[in-house]
Amino acid sequence: MMLERFTARITAGLIAMAVVFLFIWISITGAEAREVHVVVGFDHDSRPFSFSDNGKATGLYPAIVREVFNRIHQPVSLKAYPWRRVLAGLETGQLAAGGIYRTAERDQVFAFSRPFHSDAILLFVPTERPKNNKFTLSDLTGMTIGAIQGWSYGDRFDHLRQQGLFRVEEVRNDASNLRKLQAGKLDAFLAVEIAGWNLLAETDNLDSVRSIRPPVAVNNVHLAFSNGDPNVQLLPAINQAIADMAEDGTLEDIFDRYIDPSYRAHMPEALSPPAALN
Repeated sequence: MMLERFTARITAGLIAMAVVFLFIWISITGAEAREVHVVVGFDHDSRPFSFSDNGKATGLYPAIVREVFNRIHQPVSLKAYPWRRVLAGLETGQLAAGGIYRTAERDQVFAFSRPFHSDAILLFVPTERPKNNKFTLSDLTGMTIGAIQGWSYGDRFDHLRQQGLFRVEEVRNDASNLRKLQAGKLDAFLAVEIAGWNLLAETDNLDSVRSIRPPVAVNNVHLAFSNGDPNVQLLPAINQAIADMAEDGTLEDIFDRYIDPSYRAHMPEALSPPAALN
């Protein structure tokens, strides 16, 4: 009888200890989960700038943003989604958006960091298309242009698109646009300079497709929050971190890590873009 009571006490004690440890574990993990309250979404299919690695965002932009949050000692989760889903999450405040262009329309509803990169958006056309040394956006009249779903290509281009100066067909990625161009379904497609030339090199199309300069747009790249997102309060610290990274060479180091010299070797002109088309 005494043995049974002793055993019962031991069992009860073990159960009590297990409950205590479970409570501590839940408290610790719960605190950790509450700490990570910044989720930044990136395009899942925009190599080498951002792409998905089993759902996690990787590439140039995520690497920069991760370093920014490391410097301000703020936990962050970086996710890769279709760009339209990122924009939808940004609008509701469920996500911040990494690698987003700033436009007059977006300024009404989003809060932007200082830029951490700059993209030159070029028009890619068949090589046999006659060269026009004075090419302007008005020369797009009547053309069918390939673009990426959900992307903005700058205020000027977006305005002319809304006016119907040219027709835009949207797809998921640059590779799809290249295939449509080769099939004669597009007159041209838009791509970030580095990504476009890398695609041509990877698909052995350096002789059949070329780019037109100057760029259609030169867009600064930002991190953005919805104006209603409480994480907007992080922007002063984020901006200081980006400024520090530019000054101490970290931005350039990360760029060199993700954009290797082979990308640049395929481009006919320097990376530093001139003024965009009018």
